[in-house]
Amino acid sequence: MQAVKQQAAAARRRATWQVGRFGFRGGRWVRWATLLLIPVAYLLTLRIYLLLHPGDATSHVSGGGYHVSLLQLRLNPRGMRALIRGQAGAVANRGAGNGTGGEASASGGKAVLDALMAEGAAVKGKPPSRVAICLVGGAREFHLTAPTLLRYLLPAYPSAHVFLLAPLDHSAHRLSLLAWPRLGEGAGAGGGVGMGGGLEMGIGEGEGEGEGEGPGYSLVQVSVLPDVPVNETRITNRLLEVVEGSEAQTRQGLMQQFKAVELCVTAITRYERAHAIRYDWILRTRVDGYWMGPPPPLAVLDPIAYTIPGGSDWGGLNDRLGMGGRKASWKALRRLSVLRPLVEQGGYSELNAERVYLAQMAFLQVQVARYDFPFCILSRKKGLPAFPVAASLSSTSAALNGAKCRPCRPTVVGGQAAKYILALPERIFGAQPHGIDLCRAEDDWAADWREIFDRDAGAVAAAVRQYSESRTFEECVEDWRHFRQQVDVWDAPPPVSICVRGLLGKFHKMGYPGGDFPVFLDPWVPPREGRRGRKPVVYSVVAGVDYSLDWALMRKLRCRVHAFDSTPEGLRWIGDKIDNLPPASWVHHAWMLGPEDRPLKVHPLDIADHPMEYALEPPPHMDASSLLPPIHVEAMTVEATMKLLNHSIVDILRIGGHVSLHEAIFQAWIHAKRAPPVCQIIISFHHGDKHYGSAETQQELLALRSLGLELGVCIRKDKLYESCVLFSVHHCKYDIT
Repeated sequence: MQAVKQQAAAARRRATWQVGRFGFRGGRWVRWATLLLIPVAYLLTLRIYLLLHPGDATSHVSGGGYHVSLLQLRLNPRGMRALIRGQAGAVANRGAGNGTGGEASASGGKAVLDALMAEGAAVKGKPPSRVAICLVGGAREFHLTAPTLLRYLLPAYPSAHVFLLAPLDHSAHRLSLLAWPRLGEGAGAGGGVGMGGGLEMGIGEGEGEGEGEGPGYSLVQVSVLPDVPVNETRITNRLLEVVEGSEAQTRQGLMQQFKAVELCVTAITRYERAHAIRYDWILRTRVDGYWMGPPPPLAVLDPIAYTIPGGSDWGGLNDRLGMGGRKASWKALRRLSVLRPLVEQGGYSELNAERVYLAQMAFLQVQVARYDFPFCILSRKKGLPAFPVAASLSSTSAALNGAKCRPCRPTVVGGQAAKYILALPERIFGAQPHGIDLCRAEDDWAADWREIFDRDAGAVAAAVRQYSESRTFEECVEDWRHFRQQVDVWDAPPPVSICVRGLLGKFHKMGYPGGDFPVFLDPWVPPREGRRGRKPVVYSVVAGVDYSLDWALMRKLRCRVHAFDSTPEGLRWIGDKIDNLPPASWVHHAWMLGPEDRPLKVHPLDIADHPMEYALEPPPHMDASSLLPPIHVEAMTVEATMKLLNHSIVDILRIGGHVSLHEAIFQAWIHAKRAPPVCQIIISFHHGDKHYGSAETQQELLALRSLGLELGVCIRKDKLYESCVLFSVHHCKYDIT
């Protein structure tokens, strides 16, 4: 009996869990339930604490140039340990001597990166995260920002896939700098897309310290598409706030921005389906971002939240950059399609871009996290003081988080600049500003901004700028062909079409009745920095009665047009209209421009419902009833006319009339193996006779290329009529950058 009692007592002891002086009976499930309650209680306590102390959730801890929220560190102890080590290294470096604070900051930032990468590499069996980087926006300042993207942003995430989405405008030609074929060829140990070769910094993986390995990232898609207006509806007019005098803050401007961001979703989704992959992280930012350091490692970011830069919220959320996991990014990138639900279901109205972003995140229930990013937006916008550009974070101890910057000389420095920033109604930084200088931004960029940029941005950035602004048309085309070879998905016009916009700007539709003729006007339409001080020289040979393009050019450019027409129909029309022409703006010369300096035999073409035309040879398919007896008209070559009128160059030459007229002129140039100094030539193709896609015309255009003439843009009026502009790469030497 005693043995049985002892066994029962032992069993009761085994079923009892002692905690201090107290215990309770239970089985094994009690132990596991208690262990699970401990972390749940901790998280509930943390949640209650953050609700009672909201300031702590957004306060920042600094470590070597990086800043991270306390909540992120609590939820990511691995990242916290690495950050603490990086911070300690930065502090140790700061004590190494005077004047090394900036270097310590950069060294601490590198320590953070090294530690976090080491922690991530220690995780066995887990595949690396797939990262998609989507670059959007216009490339006006891309020749200044491209080196910083290549050095800091793109190599930050190994094996990242880069999507480039930009509008087709006069700045798009600069996008080829993302491939950078020329300085990279002699980079030596620069590595990847390196721009070493003795310059002070490298571009690509390892920042010029590699062994020639690739840059790590891949250019998977380039889309350069024409700007198509987005339909403005009652919904958009109610939701979007318009800022008077601001091009970017018009409703159409905002909707174009939202459309560009949402195109990231389309591009990434198509690539995933085509290659059976799935991205874990998506980073979206602007191509005009000037980077002074790398973005944060993935290890310190919360994949559930959507991370944006701190500060520069303007009443909403900073929309200059966004980064997050797949689920959060998919919601955050729906900038355009979310507008209708925001109005109809959310009841929002009259919001700027940042407030629309805040409303979108709240409506879609996206958790937002803050992080300090070392980049600024190169902007020519006037207003609030801007920050000067710098080669790296060693020049400043604060990340600018997408604030406006420009190449300039600081006017407010040190403590005075910090006081000014803190007094602004809008918080610029996520943390306290230190070591920040300011420049005046009430006026345009300084006349010597190029010298300032070359000095402050470093030798490599200066070399890229100088090459971009001085490269020839042929070099631009070759760069784009090299760019094309590096990209998997290509959705862009031919290189010639892109580069001509860099040479002449965007084309304008002009003439009667609805813009039948394409003309490049940017070299003469103010304001345009560096444009020539003279008015353009315009020649027009019509051989008929359609002078609508002449009138449009006179009104737009306020220049004189020299018209050449000795046909009876043209002389009769001019006699009727001469009294109503602007004085001294339209000068008529009673001869034609032709292939030789002698009278021409032309055939009048009486075509129903069409102005009278004159052909050098009667078209073989034309009905004999439409042919009138041939006549002789006075004619001179373009070179002889320029010599007579004392013109060294013709900026715009419009050749009207039948297609045989300009064909005869071109054949004379090809036979002489030289073309007169003419920049643009506007001609019309009549598809009833021959069109520019036919074998004969393609052969003619190929021959003209040997003279430096390229086919630019064509506008089709109907199935039988199309106007095109040719341009000379040798004689169109205008600075429109």
